[in-house]
Amino acid sequence: VSISVWVKSTSATNPTGIIEDVVDLRGNGGDFINLAFIQTTGIIKFSRGDGAASSDEAASATDFYDAKPHFLVGVFTGTLTNLYVDGKLCATDATVGATGGIDTDSLAVGAFPTGTYPFNGLIGPVSYGKRALAVAEIEAEYAAGLASLNSSIDPLDALSRTSVKAVTAIPGWVATVED
Repeated sequence: VSISVWVKSTSATNPTGIIEDVVDLRGNGGDFINLAFIQTTGIIKFSRGDGAASSDEAASATDFYDAKPHFLVGVFTGTLTNLYVDGKLCATDATVGATGGIDTDSLAVGAFPTGTYPFNGLIGPVSYGKRALAVAEIEAEYAAGLASLNSSIDPLDALSRTSVKAVTAIPGWVATVED
């Protein structure tokens, strides 16, 4: 499973809440996969859970809540939970606990499906796939987005021309995820 997204927080001051959810996929029985900024540290976590006490997560050691664009990719390989930031492997963890989260029913962008824990910033196009992206694919997607930034066509700018605007305007936008 892979999720990729461009994000840019509206502020370099870390959030004061528990979590600011960027992408959240929920399945039957409480299964979930999400990418989120956590607590006041500005770190990013990529997590998968099974609705019980089990969850696997890879968390950055670096504060990325800095009002700059970042390309986030979460990948489950079957044995590893990997988090990539700006085309580089940022964190990895052995996938041992959670059994759920693969077969999801809905995709929430910018908040939990309930609308709680909104992300304050911009979110670019979100990609979700049921296979693990290869490192070369992640690097290529990041390079393409970076080229857009360098040519003053911000990959996040497309968001302002669609029905999904800055996440503070439409928290918890939900769409169906299909194979």
